[in-house]
Order: sequence, then C-alpha cells, then structure tokens
Amino acid sequence: MVTLEEVLFTIILNLFPILILILPYVFIRKKLIGKLYLRIYIGILVFYMVYWILPVIFQLSAEPEVLEDPTNNQGLMFLGAHLGSLISLFAFFPLVTLPFIFFVAPFIALLYTWNQLRKEDGSIESNLKTITYQLKESPIKRIRSELLRNDWTREKEILKLLIILLPISLYLLQVILKISGLEGESLTSGDTALGWFLEILFVYLAIFIFSIELLFSSQIALKGRYFGEAIRKQTFKSLYTVGAPISILSIVLFIAESATESATATTSIFIIIYFFGYFIMASVIFVLFLKIFEPISILIFIKLIDWWKNKKEKIRRIDYSTFYYGIIIAFGAILLYLILNLFVFIPLFESIFADSENIINSAKFVPETVNPTLMDAILFDLMNVFNFIVIILIPIIIIAGLLAYIMKYIKTQFIAFSSYLPVIIIFSIILWFFNFQPLINFVSDDYWITGQISSSNFLNINFYTLRTAALNADLEKSVVLNALALPYLYTRYVFNLIIWTLIILYGKKIFKSKNLPIDDNHVEKVVFSTINDYISYDDYTQEQAQYLITKKKRELIVTQNRREKKLRIF
Repeated sequence: MVTLEEVLFTIILNLFPILILILPYVFIRKKLIGKLYLRIYIGILVFYMVYWILPVIFQLSAEPEVLEDPTNNQGLMFLGAHLGSLISLFAFFPLVTLPFIFFVAPFIALLYTWNQLRKEDGSIESNLKTITYQLKESPIKRIRSELLRNDWTREKEILKLLIILLPISLYLLQVILKISGLEGESLTSGDTALGWFLEILFVYLAIFIFSIELLFSSQIALKGRYFGEAIRKQTFKSLYTVGAPISILSIVLFIAESATESATATTSIFIIIYFFGYFIMASVIFVLFLKIFEPISILIFIKLIDWWKNKKEKIRRIDYSTFYYGIIIAFGAILLYLILNLFVFIPLFESIFADSENIINSAKFVPETVNPTLMDAILFDLMNVFNFIVIILIPIIIIAGLLAYIMKYIKTQFIAFSSYLPVIIIFSIILWFFNFQPLINFVSDDYWITGQISSSNFLNINFYTLRTAALNADLEKSVVLNALALPYLYTRYVFNLIIWTLIILYGKKIFKSKNLPIDDNHVEKVVFSTINDYISYDDYTQEQAQYLITKKKRELIVTQNRREKKLRIF
C-alpha cells in the first residue's frame, strides 16, 4: 500500500529537475540571455513530459522495477545524474536534429524558386537576373532583435499548421507500420524501431514546412514582387482547408481499422498516443528555436541564390592558392581529437564505466540482468552525459571552431568547406573501420531512450520514478524504415557542423549596407560584412572585391562586400 508520504516524496523528487532548471531564469529573465533561456527551458519541460512521463501509459499494468540501494544514500546522486542525462538527451535536438532541418530547407526553397522562375514569362536565365533579396543585418544581430521583440505570432502559426498535419501523419504512420510489419509492436517488448520513425517523419515534414516559410522570411523578390509570401499564403491556406478534413478522415479510418483488429487495438492506440505526444514535443521544440536558426538558414538560401545568379563569375574567380590551409587544419583537428581520446576520454571512460557492457545490459527496457540497481541507473545516466560530450559536443567545438577560424585566411567559404570537411569525413570513416571513435559519427544509434517505471528508497522512504531505459532500435529489420532513415542518419552530423560553423563565423560580424552608383540611372545596394584581419595593399587593389573603410569609436573597420540587390532609379 502506497502511503501519502511516499506519494508526496515521489512528486517532489520527480519535479526536482524542472524546479532546479527554473531557478536561473528568475535572475536573468529581463536580459537577452533570459529570453533565450526561457525557450530552452520550455523545450526541456516538454521533452521531460514526453520522454519521462508519457511512457507510463505503456506500463500501467506492469510491476515497477525495484532499484536496490544498499547504502540508502544514492538518491541525490541519482537525481543529479538523471538531470544531466535529461539535458544531454534534449541538447541533441538543437545541436544535431534542428541544424539538419535548417540546412536542408534552403535547398528545397531553391527548388520552389526554380519552379517560380519556370512559370514566369521569359527564360529561367533571364528571370533569374531579376531576383532580388534583402540582407540588412548580420544573423546574430537578427537573432538578438527577434528574441528581444518577444513576438510569438509566427511560432504559433507554424505550430498550428504542424498540429493540423498531425492526424495525416498519424495515418501515414499506421500505413508504414503495416508495411513494415511493426503494427503490433509494443514499447514494453524492449525491441522497436518506432522511435526512429517518429523522429525521421517529423524531420522531413518540418523541412517541407520551413522551406515554404523561408521563401517568406527571406523576402526574396522576382521583378520587384515578393513571391514567397504568395506561395506561403496559398500553401498554408490549402493545408488548413484540405488538411483539416483529411485529418478528421484519417482519425476515423484509424479508429475503424483498430476496431476490426481487437488483438492489436489497444497497442495501436497507445502507439498513437505516444506519437501525438512525441510529434507535439518535436513541433514545440522546433518553433522555440525557429528564430535562433532561421537567420543562418536565410543566409544559406541567399548565398545559394547568389551563386546561382553569378556561378560563372564565381567559378572563374575561385582562388585555390589557400586550398591546402583547410587540409592542414583538418589534420590538426583529427590529431587533437585523437590525443583527447587516447589520453583523456578513453582512460576516463574506463575508470568510470569499468563494466560498461553490464551497465548497458542493465539499462535495457527488458534488462538481461535480473534486477538492475540504483547505481546501474546512475551509471547509465552518466554514460549518456559522457557520450553526449565526446560524440556530439567536443567534435562540434573542435571541427566547427577550427573551420570558422581558418576561414579568416581562406578567401572563399567554398574552398574552406571543400578542403576541410572531406578530410574529416574520410578519416572519420577510417577511424570507425578500425573501431575507434570518429570525429563524425556515421553509425545510427543502437537504442532509443525512454523511461521505465521503477522504485527505490531514499532516506528510508520509498519513491517511484522512471529510470532511463534503452529500447533496441533495429532499423535493418524494416526495409522501409531503413530507406527513410538513410539520408538523415548519414548526413546529420555533417550538416550540423556547417550550421554551427556559420553561427561561430558570423557571431561577431557586422553588416553595413551602402548604395554605390553604377551609372547615371542606376545604383547598386551592396551589403558589407566585417573581416577579421587587416588586408594587404594587393588585396585592397584587386578587382574581385570591394572594400568599405569606416571609422567607429577610434577603430577602423574594413568590410568586404556581399552583393545584395540592384535598385533602379527612374
């Protein structure tokens, strides 16, 4: 019989992570960092509800596992490790998943642009010359201004659209589960690829939605008209008017189909509830970080348009003299990571997780050991934190940081990326082949993390919680899921590096616009961005680039031009 004391103690302990994380916001809520922290906190809160609370619905009839604690004093250690694991697992979204969305979307938006050019009178080449766009401020400055505005209108509109599409995705899920032979799977079996499909389905849907939004937010114009706004309005209106009835029909079809298959009806309903929860969680996290990543995505889109318009000139002007800089720095990044692995990460891992195989086995949803202990749960949470730091955080800092640094000396970003990243990718594959931790991880995760009802004892009081548990996520047993997963799994750790490199690179850049006369009837609006070092006289006098020298607070700021658009004066 559960006592009132145990119920209250359980509530307090399970709310501990959320209560601890809200404290910093109290002191920084009026500052810019406070606006950013609020978005992060809301994201963690929603993530916590779905990953550690929602899985309870699958385990209502299950007996809670007893996590033995012989010392009766490991409760606080468990709370700390569990909090660290929560933050690490959540951080995967803004560090890896969302950058993938915001990197791929500009390329899809480019296809929409091509289609619009094709519809206009005249050839695509002639229409391409009439495309103009606005870029008035640096990405970081735009992020600051958007956060300080505290306007959630666009976020609400996109979230509403994603929720409308949710039932359609629900029926699509049901169809693919049937094709894959996974419709009868239950999360309690400890073996399911459902989680991967949920993530992949959302990523592809978010790319589609944001690529349309990008046409609007980038303010790209064709012959002086903002065509992105019209496409966005028409598409969103169609999704609202057509999507809502189809969504209702999808729910009716699902209920009818489940009613005819009573054996799997309950399981399917639980899966759908979990799908709804996960989809809403991912949608909320996406819109929370929209204004953080969108300016970089706009920059990528504009660079793609600019390259398309001037590709012949840009290819002719590529300077390969600094190509080897990227190769040298890439080898430096590899060497640094190898040294850290050999002398820091591996010894640290072996000292903390001496029996790592047993820790992983005990953490499985259906553990191979008879009774996992509270210390087993603590060690698995710490292992999640350790893996996050070594596999995700450190490679981003090393690879993106060094690449952003070397771009000061390489004259074009194309040369920087094409000389640096291939070396990192090739050596990552070689390191993986020899069973060594690579800088870029191309291997899909073997497990899908969720929560499992457990009980333990702290201060002689029993409490209930959800320990971090691992579901075996074997994509290979489903050809459909494997095919859908491949583009995402094998590129996400590369695309996120490009996004974070650009964020670091443009973190301190200032954009200035100036109208430069072309002839008596035309001026060209040119956007300049700051460069980091003094240029040589030869660089200053070359024809390939224009420079604007301004004086501000006793400092000379030398800026290199970024062409934005041409204005006609009548």
